[in-house]
Amino acid sequence: MNALGPGIIVDAKVVVKWLITEPDSAKARMVPVGRELLAPDLMLLECASICWKRVRIGEMNAAEARVALAFLEPV
Repeated sequence: MNALGPGIIVDAKVVVKWLITEPDSAKARMVPVGRELLAPDLMLLECASICWKRVRIGEMNAAEARVALAFLEPV
């Protein structure tokens, strides 16, 4: 826990809304600044799966998916 309170648990559907504009992206981007974010161990894989599906159905292209996922690479 940090000074601003407990961490916030996020799932892949929320994280993808941060990276790709879709319905409710604005709400997803309202996560309080300064809060610790907690996510499942498979977050990157789950986000990749969502992006891959969007590429398959033509909602985005592979280059856009790579750019979006690059923001999630571990540091």
